[in-house]
Amino acid sequence: MMNTITKRSLILAPVCLLLSFTVLAQQRVLVHSHNDYRQRVPFYQAYSQQVYSIEADVFVTERGDLLVGHDKEDLTPDADLENMYLLPLVKLFRQNEGSPWKNSDYDLQLMIDMKTPTEPTLTRIVEMVGQYPEVFDPFVNPNAVKVVITGSVPKPENFEKYPPFIFFDGQVALNYTDDQLDRIALISEPFFKYARWNGKGTMLHEQKEKVQEIIDKAHSMGKPIRFWASPDGITAWNTQYAMGVDIINTDRVEKCTDFFRNFEEKNYRIEVEIHNAHGMVTTDRLDKTTSGFRGFNREKIQLSERIEIYQPTYRNDGAEKKIKNIIFLIGDGMGLAQINAAETVNKGLTLLSIKNIGLQKSNAKDAYTTDSAAGGSALATGKATNNRYISMTDDGKVNASFTDYAYEKGLACGVITLGNLADATPAAFYGHATERDDTDQLTNYLLDGKLMLLAGGGMNVFNDRKDAKDFLSELEKQYRVTNDHTPIMLPVFAYGPGSRNFSGVYNNTDIFYKIRTPDPLLEDQ
Repeated sequence: MMNTITKRSLILAPVCLLLSFTVLAQQRVLVHSHNDYRQRVPFYQAYSQQVYSIEADVFVTERGDLLVGHDKEDLTPDADLENMYLLPLVKLFRQNEGSPWKNSDYDLQLMIDMKTPTEPTLTRIVEMVGQYPEVFDPFVNPNAVKVVITGSVPKPENFEKYPPFIFFDGQVALNYTDDQLDRIALISEPFFKYARWNGKGTMLHEQKEKVQEIIDKAHSMGKPIRFWASPDGITAWNTQYAMGVDIINTDRVEKCTDFFRNFEEKNYRIEVEIHNAHGMVTTDRLDKTTSGFRGFNREKIQLSERIEIYQPTYRNDGAEKKIKNIIFLIGDGMGLAQINAAETVNKGLTLLSIKNIGLQKSNAKDAYTTDSAAGGSALATGKATNNRYISMTDDGKVNASFTDYAYEKGLACGVITLGNLADATPAAFYGHATERDDTDQLTNYLLDGKLMLLAGGGMNVFNDRKDAKDFLSELEKQYRVTNDHTPIMLPVFAYGPGSRNFSGVYNNTDIFYKIRTPDPLLEDQ
């Protein structure tokens, strides 16, 4: 039995870390379905991805038909602009109450690449599109599809000859009057004119500067830019987006839209300026430690400044001495990817200053993908465990945990968690069950009295029980149970240089800054 410690404490606090979620509107990355008619399912494949722009190449025939295809030899009578693109849009607008997509404010652009001379091709397009003003005329319907003409674009001075619902593809080398510029929907440039890059690795510096110059020039004209004949892959898409290319040109529409889906959740940087974090998952409630952490911006729910890195002296590191205390700190869900991401953003982590680092694989016994129950049990018991099992064998026998071994040897043991104390990971260190959600069975192990301290949230696992047991009364026979964690004092163990500075009593956040403040007497040692 534990003779040196006579009081046990059970500290309960409400779980408030990441409790209530709000998803802000995702910032749309504009994707252009280039040569859309070559997709497996033209129009619908790109439309289903809610892309910004869809392109169709057209040839006008002597009969006035507008056939869709890249080359004349590809043309067939069945593949025409009206049936492949215009009529499907008309039908969808009627279904969606005058919008491209139902319950969405996303707009849609139809780019028509004229492969035959401007006239009579454009006149025929105007006639055909003009039949459906409620779908293609923004002066009739502000949600209308924007029709943009590229390819055999008329001279700028002739723009005014065509109805105002017809817009044109522009070039950076042309000088437009203000009225002409109003008819320009975007700037499109051939990528190969400025850079010879296959989309692998990085662009040559001088070529990247040329590309950036064109991007900046288009923006100075007040227009978005698209590069055609550009590399078409993840590295190229990401590079263009980072450089400020407004519309990403792709023939791989599904892969491209999938890459940019929830894109801002996949990218992180420390920023001082506060702005809307589109697509970021935020929380309405934060625990006091997180919300008050130095460098943490509560409004943005992220760091707004780099966290200082603590540099240990290593004076006692690896010394052959008797170990007095063990702190097993578990970053739940903090794998190598998360550590590397944090190190990259913060430009260093105190964690990575540790010289002795190992790796532990904790695959579930019955599955490749591990849940918290199997992962936590592996850490607590050293045994491979089935998913959903808490420190139990697959035939329902107890696997002894650190707590069990410590208790047998008369050593004090405690568990502290920021979450619910019956969550799988903390429960693996004191309880046993073949089902992680069986909180009654898990918490019953607390009555064995093997823990000297248990701190966490989740009073409901004691008060709202299926077994109808008056569990708090049973606990109070062994533990001092409290909902107020403030008066509970936890020991702070300090060893080595500067340890004398840790004598005293601190508020719950003081010790963090005490650790980060070096002893002036030791700065030159």
